[in-house]
Amino acid sequence: MIGMVRPLVKRTANHWNWLYLVNLYGVGATTSSALFGSFLGAIGSLIVPSIWFAQLVVIVAIFGLLITLSDFQIAGLRTPTTTRQTCSTWWALLGQRQAMVLWGLDLGLGFTTIRVASLYWVVLLVIIILSSPLLGAIILCSYGLGLTLNLVVGLLLLDRLSQCDGVPIQVLRLWQPLKQVLALILLFWSLWMIFLALGLMHVLL
Repeated sequence: MIGMVRPLVKRTANHWNWLYLVNLYGVGATTSSALFGSFLGAIGSLIVPSIWFAQLVVIVAIFGLLITLSDFQIAGLRTPTTTRQTCSTWWALLGQRQAMVLWGLDLGLGFTTIRVASLYWVVLLVIIILSSPLLGAIILCSYGLGLTLNLVVGLLLLDRLSQCDGVPIQVLRLWQPLKQVLALILLFWSLWMIFLALGLMHVLL
């Protein structure tokens, strides 16, 4: 969104208006993410037997280990993602307020736009096996809040460094190390979940 948020830095000198627009984005992002998380939790409550919880945790963790290979681009694998980006023309066509809400709603869903790391897909599976609409809403609502914080940080960076040449390129270059960090988090989380789930299965047996 680096290119799309530039107008927000350049055209909104009023800090209250800037804050208002960011809040609209945050409302859109948290609303769509929370509703999607609640939906996944509800689906899980219908299709996931509670007695299989430990086994399903192992399966999801193994899937996490395997999909981590794509984030590290091992054997030519790529992170599963769509190539779609959110619509950059909403700002000009619909106006600032409507664009910010729609951008938030769109990006808050997560699966409709480009994913730079596979951690998101594993989180969706975790929500399904937890089988709780409330937990699903809380987990993905935190994702929406993270998107809002990401926008605020990006805007502040552009505001302070807008006079420097090549700032957007420098910011974009941060995605690769961030992707590696997220991949490592997924890797260690998956190993830890396998260890815990196997221990739980041993106790139950």
